[in-house]
Amino acid sequence: QEQSLTTENPLPALMAQLTDVLAEAGVPFTPEQERAITLMIEDRRQASEQLFIDLMDFSSGPTSGQAAERLRSAIEWIRDEFLGRLPDYLAPEQLTAWTRLEASGGLPAPGDTQDTGERAAAQTQYVRINNNPFTAEDLGYSSRARGAAEVIPRGGAGTWHGDVEFLFKDDSLNARNAFAANKPVYQERQLSVDVGGPVIRDRLTSSMFLTHNESENVDTIHATLPEGVFALGITRPVVRRSIGTRSTHQLSDAHSLGFDVQYTTTSRKNQGIGGFNLLERASNSSDSNWDFELRQFSVLSSASVYETRFSLSDGRSATRPINAAPRIQVLDAFGSGGAQNSSENRSRTYDFGNLYTRLGEKLTVKAGMEGTYRTNRSVSRQNFGGTFTFPSLEAFRDGAALTYRVNRGDPLLDVTQWELAAFVQHDLVLTPQLTVNFGARYDIQANLTDRNNVAPRLGFAYGIGRATVIRGGAGVFYTRLPFDQVETQRRLDGTRQFEIVIDNASFPDPFKSGTSRQTFPSVRLLDPNLVNPYTLVGMISFERAFPRNLFVAAVYDYWREERQFRLRNLNAPFDSTVPVRRSCQPDQSAETCVRPDPGRGNVVSLQPTGSGIAHALRVRIRQRFGIFNISANYLLSRAQNNGSPRAVRLPSDNYNLNADWANRVQPRHTVDGTVNARLPLGVFLTTRISSHSGRYYSITTGRDDNRDTTISDRPPGVRRNDARAPKYFNVDFNVSKAFFLSGTGSAGTRKNINLFANLINAFNRVHFGFPSGVLTSPNFGKSTSAQQPREVEIGLRFQF
Repeated sequence: QEQSLTTENPLPALMAQLTDVLAEAGVPFTPEQERAITLMIEDRRQASEQLFIDLMDFSSGPTSGQAAERLRSAIEWIRDEFLGRLPDYLAPEQLTAWTRLEASGGLPAPGDTQDTGERAAAQTQYVRINNNPFTAEDLGYSSRARGAAEVIPRGGAGTWHGDVEFLFKDDSLNARNAFAANKPVYQERQLSVDVGGPVIRDRLTSSMFLTHNESENVDTIHATLPEGVFALGITRPVVRRSIGTRSTHQLSDAHSLGFDVQYTTTSRKNQGIGGFNLLERASNSSDSNWDFELRQFSVLSSASVYETRFSLSDGRSATRPINAAPRIQVLDAFGSGGAQNSSENRSRTYDFGNLYTRLGEKLTVKAGMEGTYRTNRSVSRQNFGGTFTFPSLEAFRDGAALTYRVNRGDPLLDVTQWELAAFVQHDLVLTPQLTVNFGARYDIQANLTDRNNVAPRLGFAYGIGRATVIRGGAGVFYTRLPFDQVETQRRLDGTRQFEIVIDNASFPDPFKSGTSRQTFPSVRLLDPNLVNPYTLVGMISFERAFPRNLFVAAVYDYWREERQFRLRNLNAPFDSTVPVRRSCQPDQSAETCVRPDPGRGNVVSLQPTGSGIAHALRVRIRQRFGIFNISANYLLSRAQNNGSPRAVRLPSDNYNLNADWANRVQPRHTVDGTVNARLPLGVFLTTRISSHSGRYYSITTGRDDNRDTTISDRPPGVRRNDARAPKYFNVDFNVSKAFFLSGTGSAGTRKNINLFANLINAFNRVHFGFPSGVLTSPNFGKSTSAQQPREVEIGLRFQF
């Protein structure tokens, strides 16, 4: 048994050798030179090291075949580009010493070669390195984007490779969920095949892939019924199949054309059950999707790069509940009745864009545009059978629902949306050790009249010497109005569909006379002043590379969100006994709790009234040794807002929007780490550790105290997300044994048969779910669910 052939990342080795050669020649770097070369070195070192970490990721066994070949090719391309820039930073006598070493063949090996003698770098046409999270190319901000390297492959290069994998899992390998009285019988099977290589040498590379995945996601029903607790382990079968091809056509040495096609089908059963929801709430769904992408890339000259892209996605989906009965929801106790989610969708999305890059010694300019056109034709009968909501088991026994909600109208809806953007980005080298990045982005979209969306961005990178870089910046990032939110607002606009909400409804006949206060239709509308939300972001980071491949980074991020989307009921009842409008009090009479327009139901307006603020400190450590690499991350965050940036909901008090200002759900402390090890005898091990302090959740009364038909009221003096869920700690393992076969492939890889096992939640810790925060629930303060127990997957993979 032999180990996989894995060479050292050549760029750090080159840097170390450069320092030694200049010192031996008596012409070492001066402090000024160290500061001047730091930025150039660190940008490329981080990009190549990230690629090398991907090469050393053994979570699927030894990285082999086409993946290893392309990663090594990209690393070598960065190495060659580094060598091409190096003479600009050396004094004449230093350049003489370095050139002498190059001529003697004493440089570290550029990497593995193919049987044909072709260098691995020939498989890469271009590597784009982006260490600026404030680039105007991107719609959103991500501090994790720094050091990312986008690789453009060259067509017709490399050799043929294949990867065939079979994986299975069944109930005999896994533990029982802590809240289930049984362990359901199930089996999972996954088969994937991926084969590709140069169809036409130096012209066309193609690969074909197919996957067949039969999985049965395990969950637990743990519901409290009037007659007692009902606990049952369940499965939710999912079958997913896909087939496709990926190709790169090298039109000439400077021009390439990439095109991908993929077809995917998915069927799901028993969806929507688990937790408090009983089996009768199940629904089945199916969908199919075609995806096509075309990419053009051209190196027009040594200083000009131009690229375009176009993609098309066409999808169909349908959801069918197994039960058409009205939905019954007893808060944090049980859910029964029908799923009430019948729907059919036909969607199509067109994406297109281009990017021109002009490279210069002092100034690099990027400019481009991008656009998206979305269409969706849907037939939705969501909640056409109605939903009864009960505050407690006692109310359910008495047949006294808190509310009954039902949708009426035309289920058919057609929606379209355009999204367009243009941007320009400049990277200006003020001094060899200081680069300033500045640019602007402009976004517009249909379904909003807002056109004032210019987003300026400014960043900098300063190399202070000895492999140390300080980066920072600030920028404005706009958010688009989500397409699904446009659909929801239009569907329930009172013309196509409307919602009827009945307070204190009788069960099972909610329209029984004398039991309801209002049955007027509820509608949705867009605020006439609706504008795009934006986020102000500031960042400062400290990055240091130490000897022996140790890298440390500390990053502080600041966000301020303004004009975030939020719903508000404009016709919510108010207290008529006070001069300033406020929500009704729990003990208030019906005569003094009135609506602004008594002849209408809820008028739910989508408004730009949300805001938030967040601070985050991230510390990243990465250490790579000869046989293993380690990475660790720590996040300290504090985030508050008065709504949710992802889920647009009604507030708890429509006349005091700031009452919802509180912590976000995410935990204060998060720690995670990964260890990848290549052990003797062809054994590979990946360990993942993740932990965080408890997430936040809210305590609610379980009643509609202010009578706005939304059950989100909290006890007096209790803020939103005031309670904290249990802490979390988990360890996963991947262990694999590679049987290497004769014959060395390209990129230093070997043919191998890999037997592996994935241990998820290896120590079978009980990861409790959120406790119930509903005061009227019999489960208040208790966790009645847990994430997956220990699961074991066993697989076999053949790579060539």
